[in-house]
Amino acid sequence: MKNKLSRFAVPYEVWMAIFVVAPIVIMVVYAFSSADGGFTLDNFVQMGGYTEVFLRSFKLAIIATVICLLIGYPVSYLMSREGASFQRTAMVLIMLPMWMNFLLRTYSWMTILENNGLLNQLFQKIGLISLYNHIFGTNLEYFPMMNTQGAVVLGMVYNYLPFMILPIYSVIIKLDHSLLEAARDLGAGSLTVFRRVILPLSLPGVVSGITMVFVPSVSTFAISRMLGGGTELLLGNMPGSLGEVAALALLAGFAYLLWRRVIRWHVPVTVLATMAVFAFVYALGKGMTGAALWQLPLFHVLAGGAILGAVFMATDYSTSPMTVRGGVIFAAGIGVITMLIRLWGAYPEGMSFAILIMNACVPLINKYVKPKRFGVK
Repeated sequence: MKNKLSRFAVPYEVWMAIFVVAPIVIMVVYAFSSADGGFTLDNFVQMGGYTEVFLRSFKLAIIATVICLLIGYPVSYLMSREGASFQRTAMVLIMLPMWMNFLLRTYSWMTILENNGLLNQLFQKIGLISLYNHIFGTNLEYFPMMNTQGAVVLGMVYNYLPFMILPIYSVIIKLDHSLLEAARDLGAGSLTVFRRVILPLSLPGVVSGITMVFVPSVSTFAISRMLGGGTELLLGNMPGSLGEVAALALLAGFAYLLWRRVIRWHVPVTVLATMAVFAFVYALGKGMTGAALWQLPLFHVLAGGAILGAVFMATDYSTSPMTVRGGVIFAAGIGVITMLIRLWGAYPEGMSFAILIMNACVPLINKYVKPKRFGVK
């Protein structure tokens, strides 16, 4: 029976080999090839000129991720301890800014932080700038906040904080309260219960939140361009992105996780296959012919954070369905929503949003797609 079921994996394996593995191999070959087709390492030598950009990107992304974690974990924990009415209200307030266009939200911070913006006008009215000039002997007319690394970090925290709160909250809210009661019955104090029970059990949500904040932060381009004022401030301002240039490493991680049986292949493969099929149908609808019919699906599978999200984010235990069939439905939804956002939305990348939206659908999927109890027809 198992051998018969394994036959259904053949189309996915062929698809992965042709549209994922083969293009990555081609990219590796080109990376070591010169213009005349010979072997060269010059392509890697040229990367040394971007060392400062790499270091700056990781530094700012780490700072933003740490700030989001320091804010997001207490908020998630406090939300989980309140009643259902408070939780719904807090969730609406957290998600409300995300209903607005990403660029518009970032642009609003420009009007707040610019030299004649709302903050500097407020500081002038309350005399804070005059007090600063008097204490430090300066002659400032305003506090320079735009085009600084601090403004970039602020933009990252503002835009990506919900991605930290939601995964942590979804894990903490599902904790078995009997474990907490048992710890208290054994004499553990509140701090001990949190350190020995709540924190270890919430680590999957913390890891998901860190991933969902750090990855877009290290490769963002709109925030650094609008608030940082630089054309080469972060990796996102350079050609390519982390999900594209590290695709081979991501696939190696995928193979390792499969080998250790940490994850199953159904969710990542279904996400990428759905995106490719969607792009192929879109290309047909647009009247594309020839090479464009396979180039567009290949582009969407390899571009942005598709592989990263499909392999390392969508497979999170705490926020994905319990069954294989539920996982396939979950993954197909991620692929469809990602393509809808990419093709018709205001965002160039939709993987994180798609995963968050389908995470909210997991309880519904588990309700209707679950294994039958033994002895129940």
